[in-house]
Amino acid sequence: MSDGPISTSNDLGTERPGTDPLNVLDGAIDHARLREFRTHVFRSVHEIERLRDWLATPVARGIKRGLVLWSLGRHAEAAKLLEEHKDNAAVAICLARSYAALGRTDDALKVLSARKSDPLQAAAALHALERAGRRDEFQKVLGECEKLLSETERFYFQGRLREFDGDAVGAIACYDEALARDDAHPDALF
Repeated sequence: MSDGPISTSNDLGTERPGTDPLNVLDGAIDHARLREFRTHVFRSVHEIERLRDWLATPVARGIKRGLVLWSLGRHAEAAKLLEEHKDNAAVAICLARSYAALGRTDDALKVLSARKSDPLQAAAALHALERAGRRDEFQKVLGECEKLLSETERFYFQGRLREFDGDAVGAIACYDEALARDDAHPDALF
């Protein structure tokens, strides 16, 4: 892998310079770095293919390998590597999301030790409980951490709670409120 800019295709098929997603992972891993990494990974299909190819090389190891596996949805493999770094608040979220995808909700909640003070960990805990269909726990955790969440996230998770309760109209109203605050909110859009 080169350390300099790489060339990627935009939607029009023309080449433009970009940042190698792997280079974004150099240095201390934090929430901002992971957000930037995911932005670069999902910029094009080409990036995803490059990362898949990179995984087959001998340099693909350690936390970088774990985060690439996580970003590509290979959660069982990712969890094994990310467990070593679960004390890092940002990596804990990735590990929790992998655990949740594997149906290991209790393990996901255990690694989110800062969920009562870190809004991103709080959101990850809510996503894990939602995915597991654990409505009562979801409501409890939402009540405990609602003040930590951004207004957009509060509306989104209130919508999820309304969906749990079969209130589709109320849920849509909450999602609309979330989108009014952030028209690119990925979960509310979906």
